Amino acid sequence: MERIETLFLGKDLRFYKELESTNKMLKTLLREEKCSEGLVVKADFQTAGRGQRNSEWISPKGDNLLMSLLLFPKFLRPEQQFDLNKIVSLSILSLLENLGIEDVKVKWPNDVYVDNKKISGILIENGLSGSTISESIVGVGLNINTVVFPEKIKSKTCSIASIQGKRFDVNEILFQLIKNIEQYYLLLKAGKSKGIHKQFEDSMYGMNLQRAYTLADGSTIDGMIKGLDESGRLLVQVGDQIRHFRNKELQFNY
Repeated sequence: MERIETLFLGKDLRFYKELESTNKMLKTLLREEKCSEGLVVKADFQTAGRGQRNSEWISPKGDNLLMSLLLFPKFLRPEQQFDLNKIVSLSILSLLENLGIEDVKVKWPNDVYVDNKKISGILIENGLSGSTISESIVGVGLNINTVVFPEKIKSKTCSIASIQGKRFDVNEILFQLIKNIEQYYLLLKAGKSKGIHKQFEDSMYGMNLQRAYTLADGSTIDGMIKGLDESGRLLVQVGDQIRHFRNKELQFNY
């Protein structure tokens, strides 16, 4: 297999036929050995893959990209941890656009959508040490070659192959995504967070559209997404008021 053209990300790249989850495997490796920043774990199949809100991540064996990578973003304060979601989302968006896919949007906080259908999910688990983020395990699921989805999700799910009409090499997609993430990570490390923030906002799903949302208490509101604050809270205009929402405090109804 060709060597990946990066500075550090993916230089230690471990492939598995089957895992419970790539995030869980990476946690085990971090516990049992001295791991270098940039370690990547990739599986053909997960028996217990999950997304946000503990939702199941469904992926047939070998069809799609299931990966986790290790970062040591000690230059970030805990309140800046959403910056990692931004750079991973934008890395996936850039990958898809470079494949000629249009209407790609990042759906706050952790998904990527194409034409109102989910194509990718992100699960980032951070370890905190004092005033810094000691390590981040970044899990990514990206639908590549699946074209037949379970009944309960088929109307709201898509893949690269279902859009482009042909199969793709999963490892080639993996290598390109790793390159993208490293580039955005180095920009973030170099202090370019404002440009990344603007790029994320410009790509947000539902931006400046009046839509219905469900709050944690089960009530609903009609509002318009206006962007993010610096800590990653969603800014929603409800009437003449701007309200701030953290992850799990608001769900999309569309």
